[in-house]
Amino acid sequence: MNTESIAKWFAALVFALAAISFVEAQPKYEKQKLARVRMDLGLALYDSAKYEESVALFREATLLDSSDPTAYLNLACSLYHAGRLDEAKSVSIKAVELAPGSSKTLNMLGVLYSATGRDDEALTIFEKAKTLPPEFAGKYSNLGAIYVRLGRYREAIDVLKLAERRDNKNAETYLNLAYAVSKLKKYREAIDYTRKAAVLIPDDPLPRYMMGRLYLCLSDKASAKQVYEWLLSSNSEMARKLYFAIHADRLVDVSEP
Repeated sequence: MNTESIAKWFAALVFALAAISFVEAQPKYEKQKLARVRMDLGLALYDSAKYEESVALFREATLLDSSDPTAYLNLACSLYHAGRLDEAKSVSIKAVELAPGSSKTLNMLGVLYSATGRDDEALTIFEKAKTLPPEFAGKYSNLGAIYVRLGRYREAIDVLKLAERRDNKNAETYLNLAYAVSKLKKYREAIDYTRKAAVLIPDDPLPRYMMGRLYLCLSDKASAKQVYEWLLSSNSEMARKLYFAIHADRLVDVSEP
């Protein structure tokens, strides 16, 4: 066999092997397309707070494409919101195994550790997630919330401000900021943060409850009275329970929030 014949034979072999690989890849490709459809449907249900229904679709997506960390991440999120924390954690661990360098997979695992009272482990995970791509507000707001719970207020303020720069529509970030700065006795700054939270969640009594206590820290009884009278007049039963009697100086003894 001459050199030209060998070259043709080799080219034919390469083409044949490529064709075989293409054929073998088709079922996987079709499964990935089906998985994508399940993911899109699952996301629509998730956005509508139909978490149990989204769980079923995201689980199907993981069965169709077991190599996609996003499918496991979405499944973990749905399980978390459905209150199935143990299942969510095992699924989240799988997502981290598939994408150990993603801040999003680590962030979700940290959320689950935090939700089950394992703050030290959650802290380690959140601090690692902070150093990894992609950038998103949640990894900072969650780390800040853990710092607040652990009493590390200055560190909390630093990372919560990073969260605010990336998402200024998150009331929880502002409430955590208000609490953290109040612990440093920066009450007026804390009041500003509660105002921002109140704008974002106008029907929730918590921002105004905190605001009223902060005014009391400043001995501003008139402003505290206005805030608490709003709570009393609110249709929210929770707001009524949070009401503090201001009249006749029947003030709650409070030195700080």
